[in-house]
Amino acid sequence: MDTVFTLFNEVEMEFLTVEQGTVYGNQVVDRKPIKGVFKARNGQTFNQNAGVRTSSATVHVHPEDFQGVDGIVGNGIAYLGQEYAIQGVTVGTNFDTGVIEHLTLSLEVANYGG
Repeated sequence: MDTVFTLFNEVEMEFLTVEQGTVYGNQVVDRKPIKGVFKARNGQTFNQNAGVRTSSATVHVHPEDFQGVDGIVGNGIAYLGQEYAIQGVTVGTNFDTGVIEHLTLSLEVANYGG
C-alpha cells in the first residue's frame, strides 16, 4: 500500500522544541532528528501595490515520532539551514483502515537565533 513516505523521498531534518516568549524571544531548547517529506513554497503576494515575498512549507512526518498532536504547534523544524515555525497540524488518516499514516505540519519561516 502506498503512503506519502513510499511515493516521495524522505529527508532528514530536526524537530525544534521552542520555549515561547522568553526575555530573549523564542528560543530553541532541544533538537531532535526526524525524517519526513518536505515541500517548500516560495512566492510573492501583493497588497496595495506592494509585493511581499512569502515563504512557507509543509512537511509530512511520522506520527510515531511524536506523542500525539498536542504540543507540536509553536515549536519548529530546521531543514537545510532554515528554521520554520509550526503553525498547524493536520492528521493524515487512511480512509480504508482508519490508521493515522502521517502528520502534516504547516510551516512559516522563522529565525530563533541559532
